[in-house]
Amino acid sequence: MHLLFVAATLPEAERLIQQFSFTKKENLYSVKVNNHLIELLLTGVGSINTIYQLQKYVANNNPDVVIQYGIAGIREHFTELGNCFFITEDCFADIGVFENNEYKNIFDMNFSDANQAPFIDGKLKYKPNAVLKLPTILAATSRTVNLIESDAARLTILHKKYNTDAESMEGAAFHYVMLQTNMPFIQIRSASNIIGERNKLKWKMKLAIDHINELILKIIEENILKQPHA
Repeated sequence: MHLLFVAATLPEAERLIQQFSFTKKENLYSVKVNNHLIELLLTGVGSINTIYQLQKYVANNNPDVVIQYGIAGIREHFTELGNCFFITEDCFADIGVFENNEYKNIFDMNFSDANQAPFIDGKLKYKPNAVLKLPTILAATSRTVNLIESDAARLTILHKKYNTDAESMEGAAFHYVMLQTNMPFIQIRSASNIIGERNKLKWKMKLAIDHINELILKIIEENILKQPHA
């Protein structure tokens, strides 16, 4: 099996790097375990970095499954901070215009068709085609932004427009490339903070990073370490 893990930042992936004797070439880490190939791609933060780095990678590689993982903000009362979940659908939530106390995206303005592939009703939906043993975790919807919003009025508008469970800065970009290239994928996140909360003392960053990495190591154990040599 060839597993590619995708993370935005080094802190989110550092524990995985420490666990295996990876060889590093630029932002790609690779290691053979039981003749299975595990790779880790660090994309950098945001949609532009994610799309560029993934597109560059998939131009010359064809992994069996691609797993994006990292932390995310969640809406209040969705789950406890630190808990992990997988994303059933994602969307770009900051391509459009704010006007008259309303947010309109490119589909609302008829600049693009909300049902033109890979979009379905303006969403980028997970396809359960990954041949992978996964622990049972919570399902969630998510939105992707390149600008973190803390203004209460704008947050209310965004919550009304995109009633999602979570928010990240890379998820929709990941889904977009995977769906366009027809690669099996899954996005997994852990809750580090409440969306809009900028007081870092109220965040659970370390807990979220610890929990998501424990989950990733379990996935590797079940799908690589416990499997016979390839």
